[in-house]
Amino acid sequence: ALQELAECKLIFFDPDTGLQTDSKPCGRKGSEKYLYYSEVKRAFDEGHSLLIYQHFPRIPRKDYVKFRVKELGLVTKASVIFCFSTKFVCFFLISQKRDAKFFKKQAKNFVRNWEDCLDLENSLLVRAKRPGLKLSIHLL
Repeated sequence: ALQELAECKLIFFDPDTGLQTDSKPCGRKGSEKYLYYSEVKRAFDEGHSLLIYQHFPRIPRKDYVKFRVKELGLVTKASVIFCFSTKFVCFFLISQKRDAKFFKKQAKNFVRNWEDCLDLENSLLVRAKRPGLKLSIHLL
């Protein structure tokens, strides 16, 4: 399917259940409802920026966002990851380096226009600093 999207700069993922969990390994019954890090890595490595929709589990939002951003950063080696949060869901925008300036500008416009719907406390811009993938987290 990625071959058909070769010309697309941004791919939107809306997995039925969400990002992978330890309780549902890839290939098991029902695993098709999850988005696995191997799929994220492949799409990113093929040059796409990624937007991933995710429902929040029943754990503290800020801890969950930091956990997922760290995992997604380790998988993709992306230098810029945005997280936009609402009360129940979040969107992770994993930017290719070439798109980062554009997305940062658009993120500011998005937050300004939708701030009444966003949970700004858990909406982040994350920059990875090499080596060792230290994350610098900024509120949008």
